[in-house]
Amino acid sequence: MFVKGLLHSITTVVLCLYASIIFGAPVKKPTITILSNNFSSYKSNIAKSIELSELAQKYQINSVTIENWRSKNNSDLYIALGQEALTVINQEKIKKPILAALITSSDWNQHFNNQQYSNTSSIFYDPDPIKQLLLISHIDPSIKSLGILHSEQYILDKETLSKAAKSHSINLKFLINKNLEDFYNEYAELSNQTDGILLIPDKQVYNRNSVPKAILGSYRQEKFTFGYSKGLVQSGALASTYTSLNDYIKDLIESAENLLNNPNLQFSRFSQYYSIETNNKVAKSLDHILLTNTQLKEKIDQSILNLEQ
Repeated sequence: MFVKGLLHSITTVVLCLYASIIFGAPVKKPTITILSNNFSSYKSNIAKSIELSELAQKYQINSVTIENWRSKNNSDLYIALGQEALTVINQEKIKKPILAALITSSDWNQHFNNQQYSNTSSIFYDPDPIKQLLLISHIDPSIKSLGILHSEQYILDKETLSKAAKSHSINLKFLINKNLEDFYNEYAELSNQTDGILLIPDKQVYNRNSVPKAILGSYRQEKFTFGYSKGLVQSGALASTYTSLNDYIKDLIESAENLLNNPNLQFSRFSQYYSIETNNKVAKSLDHILLTNTQLKEKIDQSILNLEQ
């Protein structure tokens, strides 16, 4: 009886081991934590889109506010939505890969672009100024000078911009606004001295009150104004490149997958996906005929290929 009982026990153990091998024990998925100061509006759309993406098949995805997040809850990848979330994560000295989203290139260069954050990658949500310059050169090759007005706080890679502009025979004139009371006079003077103005997402000088007046001022001087968003073009700027929310989310999902597969990967760049918005009514009023958005994008993409070769 004892031998039979022992054989039965051994058989049971063997069968259990065999079953666990065949059917597999539950395996814990690697985790992705999406961190934000809040999940209202577009931040909620981004988080939900990532949670419902193909990433969910392989990873456990959690969205957490800064207030409720605890650094001890370790994750394989962190996606920080906004500067506040990125600051909190970096203060905790997280070692795992971090993907910064909803941050401008200026904020990145001002606060986070150093070796201390070597495990942090970023996708900027402002338009790539190189693509902006290429757009301008293809809209009107006769444009030889372009003005850029910005505050002291806004950081531009002027060397790279100037080099790209020179390759298309455009001279850039930068002007720093130190006093908001001088903004309109400085803008008008800069517009008068150049063939057009390139607006940038600098909240210190460009807002819902100043932008319409600035665009109108250029329009009265019969000068081109190039925006930094689809909305600005619809409000009176001539044209702009921009990345839609859906394309930005697509880029985040693909980049998250790359970082999880390559933990040592690090990058900081503008979104690889973009579209073009033009205002034909403004163009017509300035006696200018625009190429179609498709034609302009084809020319920009070809120019980028030529720059990379």
